[in-house]
Amino acid sequence: MRFRNALLIASLLLYAGNLPAQSRNGEPATSPGDTLKSTKILVAYYSRTGTTRQAATELAALLGADVEEITDTKNRRGFFGYLGGGRDASGKKTTVIGPLQKDPAEYDLVVLATPVWAWTVTPAMRTYLMQTKGKIRKAAFLCTMGGSGDVKTFAAMEEISGLKPAATISFKTAEVKNGQHTQRLKNFADQLLK
Repeated sequence: MRFRNALLIASLLLYAGNLPAQSRNGEPATSPGDTLKSTKILVAYYSRTGTTRQAATELAALLGADVEEITDTKNRRGFFGYLGGGRDASGKKTTVIGPLQKDPAEYDLVVLATPVWAWTVTPAMRTYLMQTKGKIRKAAFLCTMGGSGDVKTFAAMEEISGLKPAATISFKTAEVKNGQHTQRLKNFADQLLK
């Protein structure tokens, strides 16, 4: 008899532990983590060589975010693609980008990731920012660079989008290639989830 009573009590406790908590007013109680789970995040990025893609997709995984790869229909491969890209970026030119799969207006936060070209934003990201202007409610910026240019790139992104970023982060290409960016990327993700 004792064993059966103990089993019954244990079953009731397990059942009660799986019930949603109730607040004093009878509504389901929420914890701070519940808000984070409901936040919809998009990481939209452009990458020519794969460095920005690596940082952006790793960040998306940390955030549990959707991903939008911005594609430039102009051939930017090789040495001449590199030179032309720098010329177009410094000239503040736009480009034709591929069709977008995600509507940034459906997200609470959009992280915008781009490489630095000629100390500014790439034509593909410039075009994306112009096409989505007014749709993004809250943004954060990420850039990758050979050596410098993040400050000017972030300023250009802010000017084009009309958005003050909630947070920014930049990585040198070598940091990403060598995996030295991982801890800073995790800290950035934590900052965005607060």
